[in-house]
Amino acid sequence: ATPPTAAAAAAAGSGAAGGGAAAAPTAQHRPHADDANMSRIDRQVLSSNPLLEAFGNAKTLRNDNSSRFGKYIELQFDHNKFGLAPRIVGGRIRTYLLEKVRVTRHQEGERNFHVFYQALAAAQNPAGGPLMPSGRVQNLAVPVQSRFSISSLNSERELDLWAFKGCTVESFKYLSADADSVAQQHSREVEEFDATVAAMRSVGFSTSDISEVLRALAAVLFLGNLELFEPSSEASDIRDDGVDDDGESDASPSPRSAAAAPSSAPAPLSTVCRLLGVSSDELKAALCSRTMRAPGEGGRAIRMPNNVHKAAECRDALAKHLYQSIFGQVVRRTNDSIGHRERATFCGVLDIFGFEFFAVNSFEQLCINFTNELLQEYFNTFIFQNE
Repeated sequence: ATPPTAAAAAAAGSGAAGGGAAAAPTAQHRPHADDANMSRIDRQVLSSNPLLEAFGNAKTLRNDNSSRFGKYIELQFDHNKFGLAPRIVGGRIRTYLLEKVRVTRHQEGERNFHVFYQALAAAQNPAGGPLMPSGRVQNLAVPVQSRFSISSLNSERELDLWAFKGCTVESFKYLSADADSVAQQHSREVEEFDATVAAMRSVGFSTSDISEVLRALAAVLFLGNLELFEPSSEASDIRDDGVDDDGESDASPSPRSAAAAPSSAPAPLSTVCRLLGVSSDELKAALCSRTMRAPGEGGRAIRMPNNVHKAAECRDALAKHLYQSIFGQVVRRTNDSIGHRERATFCGVLDIFGFEFFAVNSFEQLCINFTNELLQEYFNTFIFQNE
């Protein structure tokens, strides 16, 4: 018999035209092929797809479920001596170039990452029962299409969504205010939230772990609602009521960030501090000032004020870094649950999200485009030509 060999495939779509959609069935083919006798690893590999889609995919102008990060999925198989079909014995997901800029800014007609809208929809209309007075989701149902069973989803376990309670998409400046689009997808997003929660439980997240992730997601959104103003020249401060003395927030705000958050939304400064576990003075010091060390004076630290523009950049940078940390933790927990062998026959799937050109292109976007094109060329050369 011919010994099994390793294999690899590439899935790419220019400008979010469907590379991720092409890669997903490849990674899911083996578990579905023997669905009646799926092993623990089969189920966890299958769970990874809705989980990565929730935290890494977004609606673009060309695709409603476009992956906004690159990933390489390696599925490991055993080969037995009895002629039985190979089975998955391990796997690993490597991610790169998460489009963090989408957290704070995206084109008209596009949306932020799916998980934000899922959490908002679940907080307003959770599947499985009415919202509890504490703002918690109870009796989450697992959709049939998720194809796995989670016994720990019961009435005794609750997810804390208090930070999202009473809020809508229009409550947050980091989210698109396309009310018609949101209304059409609301019921589907409640079901997708259930699938996301079930997938998180499947890869080892406890109820408290999931609640911590939800609180961190809420902190990202409320960071965008922080209103900055100039109390004096070349200085900045944060107003907790959402409107500064001039009625504007940033030195050069975008159309979305210029509008104040609705009065029904919680006060952003106190809410962010509560979610992150810091005091308002600590947060203001981190965003509205910077520390420099003067040369020739023994490295003495000097605290310098940030103007409104710099403080807004710090605010957005903190939100993007926080979201990337959440995404990285999800990927790490997924890999830990699946396990990986040092040596095994494997099938590799490379998913490269395509070239993007926005009205305003950051340096980060330039790096993403350049790296994706270079990686696509490298993969084609060594996989399809040399091998």
